[in-house]
Amino acid sequence: MIGEVEKDRKNREIMNYILSHANAKVAEIAGAVGLKRPATQKRINKLLAERKIERKMVVNPDALGYVNHFRINVRTNPSTLDKSPDINDLRIKSGIENHQILLALLIMAKSGCKNVLVEDVCVLLGDPADLSVTVRAESINQIFEFITTELRTIDGITETTTCVESWSIFRDQQTVSYMDSLRRTKKMSKIAEA
Repeated sequence: MIGEVEKDRKNREIMNYILSHANAKVAEIAGAVGLKRPATQKRINKLLAERKIERKMVVNPDALGYVNHFRINVRTNPSTLDKSPDINDLRIKSGIENHQILLALLIMAKSGCKNVLVEDVCVLLGDPADLSVTVRAESINQIFEFITTELRTIDGITETTTCVESWSIFRDQQTVSYMDSLRRTKKMSKIAEA
């Protein structure tokens, strides 16, 4: 079941709504997708059982002071990565062979170093980088320390470029409200057409 694409249209609507509104109540989800609350709850229970959605507690990193968002692009030297003792040790422990995935795991393990929260590491295909690291920090000094003393010291990392993430559609309440209104308008127009 895991990895199977959901084909039911209403289930997909529920999942899409939850994707943008992780803390939504069942009644709110039901209203957004045009179902009654009991029917929505039944579908949510099934999606939970199939592990297509999950319930979990999440801490807002802003509450811990991690208010600055950064993206760090990382370029690597594959032959150096293959020879890295840290990468090879992780390869043996994990059974994973791909050196970029192993590097991503190694970088994720550095979350908390220099008071920096590593949120995600993505493998990229093509230029300008091999990996992209999404991090949060309280200050630019902390990100500077993290990059110079943690990231750039990993065997196989040849270059990093960093940018500040200044705005996100999902962190701006006005744009989130607007997107919600568009979804409701589309739902209403579909109901009116029927």
